[in-house]
Amino acid sequence: FILDCCSTLSADFCREIAQDLKVILERTEGINGVFGSIEPLPGPGGSFINQVYLVTTDQGEKFVLKVENTNWKNEKTTNEVRTLKFLDQFTSIPVPKVLAYENVIDDSLIGREYILMTLIEGTPLNFAFEKIYSDPCLYHNLLEQLADILAEIGQYNSLFIGSLDSTDSLQLKCPMDFANLGYDTPCRDFAEYAHRWLSYYLEEMKTLLLSGHQNAKYFEKYIPCIEALLCSPNFSRLNKAGEIFPFSHQDFVMKNILVEDAKVMAVLDWEWSGTAAVEFEAKTGCDFLKTPQDITLFNSLLEERGIHNFFKPPHYIRQIFYRLMGDLYTLIFCYEWIEGKLTHSAKFLSQKLEQRRIRASNIFDMQAYVEKVVLSLDELLNDINERLECKN
Repeated sequence: FILDCCSTLSADFCREIAQDLKVILERTEGINGVFGSIEPLPGPGGSFINQVYLVTTDQGEKFVLKVENTNWKNEKTTNEVRTLKFLDQFTSIPVPKVLAYENVIDDSLIGREYILMTLIEGTPLNFAFEKIYSDPCLYHNLLEQLADILAEIGQYNSLFIGSLDSTDSLQLKCPMDFANLGYDTPCRDFAEYAHRWLSYYLEEMKTLLLSGHQNAKYFEKYIPCIEALLCSPNFSRLNKAGEIFPFSHQDFVMKNILVEDAKVMAVLDWEWSGTAAVEFEAKTGCDFLKTPQDITLFNSLLEERGIHNFFKPPHYIRQIFYRLMGDLYTLIFCYEWIEGKLTHSAKFLSQKLEQRRIRASNIFDMQAYVEKVVLSLDELLNDINERLECKN
């Protein structure tokens, strides 16, 4: 069911857009041939949320067509295009070149936002990792390359948290995430970033409370708690004095790193990128580090390249905030995990349905799970309120 569902939708989409792709290729500079074929990229080359296709011309030229899921309008496509062009112009980081794109659905020939990019040959690191990891020399070489990449993007930093608003300089707009949709400006500091995220979850809870969500009684309990937290005059204590926010991929994981043998060929999927708290890259990525010894080795390589305290945890009150955000997310979206209601794409839905089957066979107790989250939230809210009120 899972594979058939995905392949059928992808095949139908290929047929639908074939004629329009002919026009897109004709309009795109740097393409010599005319449209030949389009097919979904196979397993290792596909995407988790977006749809990704291999486009071939009659001359044998190959390109990648990344089609945005319809839950996003303009922001994510725009951010990735700007970032790819910025990196191509100012860094040596290997990334695909943007050939054409459309970030407004109504203007798009294929009826979806898309990016047409050069194809970079390689295998996602997660499919090649076992072989590389078994050879200490190969693994060390891989980590050196990845450290080089993080050091290079880390040179671009700001006093603000945000995503690129320009392809030719580090001008920033609001960060690229759910909580900042609708804002026009970057976050002045971490406290403003945190305030926007808490406000986003607050509005989600208020909406779901009225819809009869399974966790409505908990939302009713926590809405006034979050409102009080947002009104705290000491919210700025989440900040760190003199903080600088380095540019971050924000999904620097194996599936987004293409390799050939142990050579990094490309880093993909920059759609969430932007400047972020220094701890954010380590929190959201680096799944190629499996042991404490791996972390120590990678940290030393980063230190050699001028990246200090990469794995140092943030001060305790900010750790509480991260945990608080994780628990709120879980409370709001946990039933969507189980019921498979997230329909970003057929692949994503299918994976969620499969998780549901696995959990059902293990007699997964959602209510017990939610109650553990509630206990954690109670402790975290008490802790963060005490620390915000503390004078030292």
